[in-house]
Amino acid sequence: MADREPGIIKEFRELYEYVRLMGEHINQIHSRLEKIERDMNEISSSHQNAITENAVELKNVKENMVNKYELDDFVEKLKASVGESLPSLPFLTNKQPQVDEVSEDIAVE
Repeated sequence: MADREPGIIKEFRELYEYVRLMGEHINQIHSRLEKIERDMNEISSSHQNAITENAVELKNVKENMVNKYELDDFVEKLKASVGESLPSLPFLTNKQPQVDEVSEDIAVE
């Protein structure tokens, strides 16, 4: 049994070296995964900030936006208020200028 001890010690040393190398690989993988996680969190945070900024900007645009009906109503009221004091102008009478019809035939080439 005494002559088997050096072989067993050698096997334990090889096993120890193998486990040590596996530990180093696991640590490297763990470090890379942590870096990937940090990068993903940074990107996620950046995207979340952009989404928040876009939501605020959209809210501001909606607050400042004029409804077409509100604009038309405002223009009609404006025309009515100044229409009595100004001479009759084409854009105040809601009449479209008459367009002469084109009687010439266009030849298709």
